[in-house]
Amino acid sequence: EQVPEQVVELRARVREILRDHRLAEALRRDDNTAQIPLIFISGEHNPDNEARAISLGALAYVTKPFDPPALAKLVASALARRGARPIPID
Repeated sequence: EQVPEQVVELRARVREILRDHRLAEALRRDDNTAQIPLIFISGEHNPDNEARAISLGALAYVTKPFDPPALAKLVASALARRGARPIPID
């Protein structure tokens, strides 16, 4: 299944969190990508990482295990904010 190009999912694992934050910072600096909705998904609940993600403009910081229908609604909401075509949710 393809992820719509309007959504960038950053999978934030402990050893990758700094790299993901640098990617988010780079996306925000570029006029072509600054408005892409960001949703961080992490396997660890870490308030510092969550605060950092939100400070970079992430719409959400979701921890695993997550509820797939709730995540689908979050992504659909992010796309709707951008005026993108809605994603059917079962």
